Amino acid sequence: EQLNAVYCLVETTLENALQDIISERDELVKNGSTISYEIHPTNSYYLSLGDGSTLPDTNSTEPTYGEKLATSLGLNLATQYNSLGVKGMRIEDLRYMIDSSYIPDQYSLAEYSSIVSISRNVFIREIRKADLITVGFETTGLLTYTLTQALGASMGQYYQMDWTRYFGENADLIVSEILNGVTSILVEEEYLPAETAPVVKVAIEAFIYSYIGYVANVAPTIDKIHEINPNAKVILVGLDRLEATGMTITLGDTEIDFADLFNVVIDSTNFSNLLYSASNDNACFVEISSEVNSDAIADQVFANIQVSTHQHDYNLTEWEKDANGHYHACACGDKIDQADHDYIWVVDKVAYPNKNGAKHQECKECGYKNGVTEVIPKLNAESNKLLPLFISLSCLAIAAAGVGIFFFFKKKF
Repeated sequence: EQLNAVYCLVETTLENALQDIISERDELVKNGSTISYEIHPTNSYYLSLGDGSTLPDTNSTEPTYGEKLATSLGLNLATQYNSLGVKGMRIEDLRYMIDSSYIPDQYSLAEYSSIVSISRNVFIREIRKADLITVGFETTGLLTYTLTQALGASMGQYYQMDWTRYFGENADLIVSEILNGVTSILVEEEYLPAETAPVVKVAIEAFIYSYIGYVANVAPTIDKIHEINPNAKVILVGLDRLEATGMTITLGDTEIDFADLFNVVIDSTNFSNLLYSASNDNACFVEISSEVNSDAIADQVFANIQVSTHQHDYNLTEWEKDANGHYHACACGDKIDQADHDYIWVVDKVAYPNKNGAKHQECKECGYKNGVTEVIPKLNAESNKLLPLFISLSCLAIAAAGVGIFFFFKKKF
């Protein structure tokens, strides 16, 4: 009766309090949980990050949702797509993977330190390379953490859950007291055998901890991705809702399907994702239905992308150049008219009888200077003797030409 009263009170309170939030959520979804993505035929690169849901199923030849999305976008799977997923990974583990300043919890340290030491640079390199990134975690993946902790508790050994990282000082003590109270009521009302209470307590705590951790780490993880690559378009793939499980919990006269109870948590978690992505121009949130096969996820993600195909616009009025040659370039980096440099000598300073000159090499087509220079030796003694004669003959030639032109015009006119 106590549990039933608490449930009814919470249900009524939530229904009243969430009406405005639900309306706001529906408005956000209606007004654009989409992202614009311009596909570059050769330069676009899509990276799928997340847990085991991003990886191929070893028991099936079915492509992953990332592979199907890449295909829908017209990308080459061999050169324009990659998947970096780790089975059982939580979003805080991904944060640990890409952010060296982040202090992980006990679970991340134990399970991912060796992976981080090997793979952090790979993850960061691929994020820098990508212009489209999806970040996806399945609900079943988060439940894996809960089951791992419960199994550990049954053997007297599990990872400490640090609530102070989310709720500040004394949070561990407060959470422990609340959970002790809940399990005591369950035992007193004979919903739970006393000998299983410690394990159930850990399972409940781990379940809550995994979802609080997810909500708390989404924004800083996506922000870190954008710190690594400010121009990347990031799609946050929402947690999938559970279909009816057939497993019910009876509280007094109220019968609750486990999936319904669980989906309340999923919906609130996804709502926090939606709020975050709504304030970020380079990120969007995609809500996933309870049908979580790769086709459904790929289709739902693709529907939220406003795709356009990049049209090259080459600057033909000016050469782009580097040590390897010259070319005309598009702003996207694509190059045409690539050619090797054709170097000639260009005089910088003319040599005189008592002073050296200087020259350098540059491409006669684009003006690229390769750094090769030479000194032009000053004129030698023989040159000194001939120079006055050369100047005299030049002056004589100019004078003769002038006289000739004068008589030509005088005779003609």
